[in-house]
Amino acid sequence: MKNDITDKLKILKKYTEENFLISLTNKGIYNRALKDFKNMQNNNRFQPIVKIVENKIKISFDNTEIFFTENIKEATCNCPSKKICKHIIIALLYIKELTKDFKTEIQAQKKFEEINNIKNKNTKKESKEKNKIIDSNILEFSKNFIENIFAKGFYGCHEKDFDTAEQIATKLNINEMPELAKLFRSLSQSIDAMINKKAFFNKIFTMKTLSKIYNTINAIENAKKNNDETTIKLLTGENKNAYIEKSSGEFIGLGAYPWISSSGYFGLTSILYDLISKKICFYSHTLPTFYDDSKNLKNLYDDINSNYYKKIHWENNISMETISKYKIKLTNYKINNENRISSSKKTSVIVVEKIDYDFIKNIKEEIKNSKLFISSFEDIKNIDFKFDYFNNKNEAKILISEFQKIENINFDKVSQILFFDILNNNEKLTLNIKYNQINSHGFDYIKNYKNSEIDKNKFIVFTTKEKSKFSPISFININAVINIFFER
Repeated sequence: MKNDITDKLKILKKYTEENFLISLTNKGIYNRALKDFKNMQNNNRFQPIVKIVENKIKISFDNTEIFFTENIKEATCNCPSKKICKHIIIALLYIKELTKDFKTEIQAQKKFEEINNIKNKNTKKESKEKNKIIDSNILEFSKNFIENIFAKGFYGCHEKDFDTAEQIATKLNINEMPELAKLFRSLSQSIDAMINKKAFFNKIFTMKTLSKIYNTINAIENAKKNNDETTIKLLTGENKNAYIEKSSGEFIGLGAYPWISSSGYFGLTSILYDLISKKICFYSHTLPTFYDDSKNLKNLYDDINSNYYKKIHWENNISMETISKYKIKLTNYKINNENRISSSKKTSVIVVEKIDYDFIKNIKEEIKNSKLFISSFEDIKNIDFKFDYFNNKNEAKILISEFQKIENINFDKVSQILFFDILNNNEKLTLNIKYNQINSHGFDYIKNYKNSEIDKNKFIVFTTKEKSKFSPISFININAVINIFFER
């Protein structure tokens, strides 16, 4: 195995020269990757793991996995980018560092063993640590950066501020503060969007991000003074690489919906109900988009819609449509503490049966005390909608209710929101859809909806973050799950 690794690293070494790395991407990405790599080297916790997986070199660091074959053009990364990203460049820079003393096979093996021994020692040391070590210097630098933006105004930011925000995000992630790192990554994308006048730039969202970063840092500093380890862990977060391997599981698809982030990524998410744990789980497919003109904006929904039908998921290559509309059995799958299922190609899937109204009716009878189903719209008043400013990951709730009719469809042109009522046994609940490019098909589906006596009894799957705002995901009728944002 060691000989295999060193042989493959030697082949990759020829791809690590500066001019070639720049030709792979561009000078901007190369320079950012180089800065991040140097920052990582200066931190003792940067210990990439090098393995051979399925005859490929796998390099893992900071929740990122890069795979290399002998053909550099086949390099892949688990980040959303479709092209050669900065993580691949960082991995190649690491390979360059790792192989610079490879003069003989014995030296190569010795160096690889030394690195693995250092990594194992560090792992043992870290496992003994109970409390998080917070680097005050990084927090202070991060806070000063935000204060500087407040002082000069966000529109005074330039390319250097984008680079600084990305570097801070990398340092925070290395120092086990992923929640803050995520906020700085979002800020860097907002700076880039503002500078390059990208369509998805949102000044209100950006201001919220700046404020949240500043308030979070202050809260961490106060918790540190008070030795409040619980609050520190809550505010700094945990790295997401803690996926738990499961041998098998059974899930039912409850629908799928499209989304787009403020940083320019779009994707699809399927809602799944775990029949064993009795919990809602999520399976997402993310794609980057860098749209700068109205033509691309207009075609955005078509890109998402085509990915809904693509058969590319898990070992068996099934579509997001199938995942969201059938009962499935997964073997050798991974799931994290946010109930998000991994897209690992080692996961095998068996499609069992189509989900319909009768199937969900039986599930409802089996799990009578579940908070998933709403028997009466009055039940919503008893749902706990606590808002946590610093930890709002789980604030959105998935609910299911029966209904017979849709009435009072009304579009508010000022707010660009479509409102409609669902009726269930003389009770009504108002839901809404915000009009935008990716919601356009769901918007049209509801706007043109016709009630039918033949298809009277249905379930609706919807999401909510507070008692007065409810948004649909799918309908489940006598035939199938209807994904209103995709089906024609």
